[in-house]
Amino acid sequence: MSPKIVMYGPEETLLDQLRDSTGDETEIEWVDSNLSIEEASSAMKDTMAIILRGTSNFATELAAKCPNLRLIQTTSAGTNAL
Repeated sequence: MSPKIVMYGPEETLLDQLRDSTGDETEIEWVDSNLSIEEASSAMKDTMAIILRGTSNFATELAAKCPNLRLIQTTSAGTNAL
């Protein structure tokens, strides 16, 4: 199984740049932060790392539903979105 990274935010901005920089062995997807926790957790069930875009809030309830999650990275300073 290849590592799965999710960019979590309201838009797909910079997704292609991230895909170009990681190579073919890493699966990278975008998940809309406007989805419900149930919909988002279904899309992220195999995710190992999440990149939070902008001011997207990431609920601990959602993290708990991602059993393979090992890293949450923000693209902004601070942790107030976690």
